[in-house]
Amino acid sequence: MNILKEFTSKRNEVLLAEDENGRFVIKRYARAEAAAAEKAVYNLLSGGKVRIPKLLSSGEHELMLEYVDGVSFTELLESQESAESVDFAPWEELVKWLCLFNKETGLAPGDCNLRNFILDARGQVCGIDFEQCREGSILETAGAVCAFVELYDPQETPLKMSVSHFLQEKFSEIAGISAQELAEQTACQKAVIISRRERKKYDAAFSAVILAGGKSSRMGSCKAELPWGGKTLVEHQVNKISALGISDIMVSGYSRPVTGTRFVPDIYPEKGPLSGIHACLCAAKSAACFVISVDAPLFSPDEMKLLIKAHLAGDSPITVAEHRGTLEPLIGVYDSSLSDAAEEILQGANTSVKHLLDQIGFAVCEFSDENSVRNCNTPDEYNELYTETKEHHKIDNK
Repeated sequence: MNILKEFTSKRNEVLLAEDENGRFVIKRYARAEAAAAEKAVYNLLSGGKVRIPKLLSSGEHELMLEYVDGVSFTELLESQESAESVDFAPWEELVKWLCLFNKETGLAPGDCNLRNFILDARGQVCGIDFEQCREGSILETAGAVCAFVELYDPQETPLKMSVSHFLQEKFSEIAGISAQELAEQTACQKAVIISRRERKKYDAAFSAVILAGGKSSRMGSCKAELPWGGKTLVEHQVNKISALGISDIMVSGYSRPVTGTRFVPDIYPEKGPLSGIHACLCAAKSAACFVISVDAPLFSPDEMKLLIKAHLAGDSPITVAEHRGTLEPLIGVYDSSLSDAAEEILQGANTSVKHLLDQIGFAVCEFSDENSVRNCNTPDEYNELYTETKEHHKIDNK
């Protein structure tokens, strides 16, 4: 047996192999459950009504499959875009395949990336990835496919929109889906894809720092553990950051375990917030860190996005929140490369975060709502903020 190539796969090892009987595909799974799930779909479709590769053999972590020669629908879309001409016949065949697949199985493909559908030399469609199949309607599948077409890079070109509109017409005709329902589902699926891509972008580019240090002498108790919307303040901040897609979340100044975070101790203790920022810049897995104090509970995920986008759009290594001319340096984005500059300041007399801003230079992102950047340092401030924002807590608990 000769291995000819390895196919791109995020989850598994997928190989094109050849022996004396011809070519075939070996799919090796990290999880036995995934292999079993895909094998179950192959068994479900063994009657031959829906075109799929033949299952040649199987093991606990491996399937051996027929090799289907042809072009993927992503390649087809790219070639039609390049030629500035659409042959709609293959797209109609794709709709027929998806409708028949759903009719026979009651399943949605799960992953409607068009590279998982092959157009063979005879013009027949063959699906090749069923690991993530789940119960779902043809409406859900149709919307996902149309959304994928529209958002395939470059997005929403005239040709891609014409393909999407054709697909919607054919799904309506063959599956009996109303045009309005399909348009709404396509818009919904596009929002899901955009959100997922945005989360991946943030996760790749940003770590996060929650500043939870200080003696809380004015509060009289640990601010990180104060209740907020059914959670503690530190958990509340973690949930908001996680909603952006950032997975590398560091907590400074609060060493008790917090799900989804890692504790980073100060390298220069007793030096104020800058020491926490510095230690986290040194430990960050990404090129920049979103920083927020634990006691600013109303700074929303949308406002976090605005701040991050302002940082990406500018050329300053620091971008901080501002409200009516007042800087909020403990809500900002700091490039991880600033760790050396922060260390130099920590070795001097003035160890304030503002000193770092003055030394390096910074950009600002203006927020008009005072509550978004408001923090609480005393029981009265906390109780006032909590009482005024009960509606926010109700939303958080839904």
